[in-house]
Amino acid sequence: MIYLCNYYNKLQIKVNDTFKQYGHDLRILGINEYAYNFENIMRIIEYVKISNGIILGGDVYKISSNSIEGTYDSWFYDIERNNDSYKSVKKSIDYITNYNKVFPNNLYTIVVIDYISSQIR
Repeated sequence: MIYLCNYYNKLQIKVNDTFKQYGHDLRILGINEYAYNFENIMRIIEYVKISNGIILGGDVYKISSNSIEGTYDSWFYDIERNNDSYKSVKKSIDYITNYNKVFPNNLYTIVVIDYISSQIR
């Protein structure tokens, strides 16, 4: 089963517009996204959960010598196996919480989509 989604969907745009003031702009790295510290990414995930959105995954960044660098660490949610908002949120919370315990003071991004109603078989 293949799911159709638009990564520039309304929920992702609303998350970016609502929370960007708390984030670090990654356009300096050529990435049109914002990265957030642990506390703010958890607030965003709660917002996505309440909105019944699905988190497809995310990336981890670190602040080093007043610049932001990618850690090449990331996670993803396999939406083809399970189109479940709760499970996608739980996976993100678990990953970020565990990562933060071992490597505190990082920045996180997430990619979210609205509930998917279009499917191709």
